[in-house]
Amino acid sequence: MRWIKLMRDFAAESGRSFLMIAAIGVALFGLSAMLGAYGIVTREVGVNYIGTNPASATIDVGTVTQEVLDIARAVPGIADVEARSVVTGQVRIGDAWMRALIFVVDDFSAMRMNLFTPVAGDWPPRPGTILMERLAKDLVGASLDGEVTFKIGANPAASFVVSGLVHDTTLAPAWQEQTAYAYMTMDTFARLGAPTVFEELRLKMKDESTQAAVDAKAREVAEALTASGMDVHAIKAPPVGQHPHQGQIAVGLLMFLTLTLLGLVLAAILVASVLAASLARQSREIGIMKAVGARSGQIATMYVGVLLALGALSLAIGLPLGAMSASGLAGAMAQTMNFTITSSAVPLWVYASVIAGGLATPLLAGLPSVIRASRVSVREALAGREAVVEGKSLGRLTSRLAALGPTIQLATRNAFRRRSRLILSVALLAVGGGLFITALSAREGWRDLAATVLDDRHYDAELRLSQPVSDADLVAALGAAGTVDSFELWSTEEATFSSDGAIEVMRTYPDKGHGSFAIFGAPTNTALMTYPIVEGRWLLPTDHNGLVLSQQAFRKRGDLRIGDPVVLAIGNEPTSWTLVGVVREIGGGGAYVSRADFDRVASSEAQQMVRVKFTAAGGAVAGLAALDASLDEAGIGVERATGLTALYEALIGHVEVPVMMLIIASILLGSIGGLGLASMISINVVERTREIGVLKAIGATPAMIVRIIVGEGLMTAFLSWIAAILLALPLIEVIAILGASMFGTPLPYLVSMPAALGWLALVAIIAIVASTIPATRAGRLVVREALSYT
Repeated sequence: MRWIKLMRDFAAESGRSFLMIAAIGVALFGLSAMLGAYGIVTREVGVNYIGTNPASATIDVGTVTQEVLDIARAVPGIADVEARSVVTGQVRIGDAWMRALIFVVDDFSAMRMNLFTPVAGDWPPRPGTILMERLAKDLVGASLDGEVTFKIGANPAASFVVSGLVHDTTLAPAWQEQTAYAYMTMDTFARLGAPTVFEELRLKMKDESTQAAVDAKAREVAEALTASGMDVHAIKAPPVGQHPHQGQIAVGLLMFLTLTLLGLVLAAILVASVLAASLARQSREIGIMKAVGARSGQIATMYVGVLLALGALSLAIGLPLGAMSASGLAGAMAQTMNFTITSSAVPLWVYASVIAGGLATPLLAGLPSVIRASRVSVREALAGREAVVEGKSLGRLTSRLAALGPTIQLATRNAFRRRSRLILSVALLAVGGGLFITALSAREGWRDLAATVLDDRHYDAELRLSQPVSDADLVAALGAAGTVDSFELWSTEEATFSSDGAIEVMRTYPDKGHGSFAIFGAPTNTALMTYPIVEGRWLLPTDHNGLVLSQQAFRKRGDLRIGDPVVLAIGNEPTSWTLVGVVREIGGGGAYVSRADFDRVASSEAQQMVRVKFTAAGGAVAGLAALDASLDEAGIGVERATGLTALYEALIGHVEVPVMMLIIASILLGSIGGLGLASMISINVVERTREIGVLKAIGATPAMIVRIIVGEGLMTAFLSWIAAILLALPLIEVIAILGASMFGTPLPYLVSMPAALGWLALVAIIAIVASTIPATRAGRLVVREALSYT
């Protein structure tokens, strides 16, 4: 009989039961989606990135000859060696040029390291044609079997047919880096007029268990080459087995997983509250059952069965939908890491974890209420529920609202009568709202920080030359362009922090960007760049061996203080400096010294840079085109030219997907809050059934009843909006501080008003939807039935 009673109770309170199932189901949906995406991504990184057999290290030498290969192969612990070249050039897009990385391969069919896979078209490429990375094709507007024009330095441009597309998972997406990726043989590469030699010796170690083991073996090969009279320009060993964006994605997934666990906790709190209210309503029934012989264990078993059934039904809803969504979420993550999902199958451990969580959550949340209800004495149970007592402060509040009309007065009074439920409803909605406001505020903060590249940089384009030229020739070519308003001459070269005097190892990836660190020879009185000072000062003309670090570099070396000596390896030669300042720079960074000091220590690998501000006539695009023509005529080669707009777009592209996921997580939590509000209002309406009957008996219309209850929901929503803003304020500060670990500087503390107003509108809609159904039912109550309700 007790199970029959339980089924009848379930049917009588089907609305609240559905809301509990929906709340847990939404939370389990988010948990299974995020946890499934985490499982897929972590597995696919191994399948994709590690599957390319990435080189353990790369040694830059002048020319990779057969002798160089033999020396490296003879070093114990070297599993394989291979010759490659990665050349920085430019690709034409309309009338402008964009940075391009050209990967030169000896034999596409014999590649053994840093593999890339064919996607469409020919493999290997037909003689004289090239392959392009699949995402780079869209970036430059190329098409299969169409032509693309490249150039290197001052050499004549050449057009190539794109005969195939490939997928290179060792590279960040082309749209993020604003860089085109092309692949060709040495014979095809010769058409660009650059030296036809391989410059990179790629190494595969037998022992890749630790970074130290890889670094030590790379140094051993470099020392063997140096002992044989070979030039070693640099050693590059990226973090073992890590994709360039792997750390960023791992942190993002863990953060989103934490938020979905928070959603599960919120759903558990909702279940506990609704179950406690339902058990309180059934206290007399429980007392009667105990009076006729029911034991506490039997009653507890009944409600434990209900909780397990709630968990099972929630799993039936949330788990399949979450597992299906996990593949789409993993696909979005794959876009930011440029890998392919080879299998969207969710790992079995994810299913086991979600099932365990789905069954345990309602059970653990509701168990305290079940234990209290089952242990209550017959006398206490038959005594019934306590009446709701309104405090004097509530009475004073509602009396002051009388002038606004009975609807607002009663809605406010009803919202505050059950303060514990009000606090719960406000808290559930506020968590989602606080996260929503935080996410959009963080995006605005990042956009504001990224926009500093437009504010702090007073030039229109930065050009890096492919070969050294005299300052006089460069200045003459700049003047002949006719579009240059002002310019500054800089220099740069790759460098590393040095400590023990050994050959230093850079953490640079094959794309020559991620993990790189550079030293810049700067004009001490630069007018085209503003460096906000974080500590110390900028360079002075009187400085000798003075060094300024960007905030990113300074944070990586947390042991440094202003005035400390710093040793940098430049061209594998240690150089000594004194730290005089730390500056903020977004979209770049490294170490800065005077150009005179730079010229004294630079190696043959140093590059000249020029930062240019164009005249207003024609704008940056026309100005850069005229300058490019002038430099070509003077025989001055440009390795790459980067406009500020392209730099800004590259910065923005790195955070859009994580921010969007954060917004989705906030809406998920807001949905749980909406279900909680619907549950609380539904319970409140049931408890006030006789009161509603009295209101209708003295003339209240169904429309007025609906307005009162919907007003109660809107009052709760408004309070939750205030709480969401208060919650967002510290969260924004936390996100701003965390930004320092990713971008080298904290994000600006910025509260997005559009986000706050947008959430107010969204939470108002949630409140109206959540309260309309119980309000409509209350409006339809018959006075006789309402007054007879017990």
